[in-house]
Amino acid sequence: MFIIIIKKIVVTITGHLWLSSILAMAAGTIVGFYSRPEILKSFIPFIIFMMLYPVMLDVNYKEVKKNLFNPKLLVTSLVFNFIFAPILIYVLSVMFLSNSASSIYVSLILFGIIPCGSMAPAYTSMAKGNANQSVTIMVVSLILSIALVPLLTNVLLGAIVPVPIGLIMKQLILIILVPWILAGLTKIIVVKKYDEVIFDRVKVNLKHLSGVGVIILQFIIFILNGKMILAKPSLLLELVVPTLLFLIVLLICVNIYSKVKGESKENRIALSFSTTAKNISISLTLGYAAFGSEVALLIAVMGPFIQFPVMMTYLSIIKNSNKPLAFQEDA
Repeated sequence: MFIIIIKKIVVTITGHLWLSSILAMAAGTIVGFYSRPEILKSFIPFIIFMMLYPVMLDVNYKEVKKNLFNPKLLVTSLVFNFIFAPILIYVLSVMFLSNSASSIYVSLILFGIIPCGSMAPAYTSMAKGNANQSVTIMVVSLILSIALVPLLTNVLLGAIVPVPIGLIMKQLILIILVPWILAGLTKIIVVKKYDEVIFDRVKVNLKHLSGVGVIILQFIIFILNGKMILAKPSLLLELVVPTLLFLIVLLICVNIYSKVKGESKENRIALSFSTTAKNISISLTLGYAAFGSEVALLIAVMGPFIQFPVMMTYLSIIKNSNKPLAFQEDA
């Protein structure tokens, strides 16, 4: 009975992720007024694992391997994720935040350079795009992030703040490689001892953990640092315009380019979400570990208040129109 109740609570939370995020941040801020237990920091690595392990568990490596033999769309996504997006976020940061606090600048850069949030395949699927291709882009982008994100961070932030390259790489290995390896071992062990049906049940039972992990992490971050947003609301306001412009310009450019290249509507949708939906979980964790709690807090707010509404608006446009966007019409 207890397990059934817990499952219902978890499903309810993940089914209303945006509302749950807002409530978690509000509750964390209230709790933080009365107590800021430092021991909560020790739970963060486990929560990050809880967020990414189910995502890695759900990867169909046969489909990933098949998509690797048709690399055109994958290469395009990597160019947007690791070249175009970092340049765009840097230009916008210089334009709008040159006189801002370093924490605002760092949070925006980290948000823009860490690619492919775990929700990208889900958005793609809901929009009836090529979800398998989106998963391939996510897996390859995350693996390449281990080497490329420390480099990009140093290039774009090195003149502003000290960049602990070794620490960033170590965190990325822990955040990405460890869940990936353990998820692969889980599949091998479960399938060998039981069968694919049991493994699918395991995936279904664990898939909601990612969303719950995001909510718990936001709750903890706001317990520890929520007072700052109330004391300095201008920090958040300074992020709104450049972040919105970044997401909208990126969406437009990806769509125009993929249309010109003759990609199908399904592939254009996959490419759009896989290059625009940034990985809040990893950027938040990296910001906290390498640059401090203020950076992590700002990134935590950017997810539900800026990125999520943009993604849902774009998803709504696609679902409610025969032509997802004017420049997405099929030839």
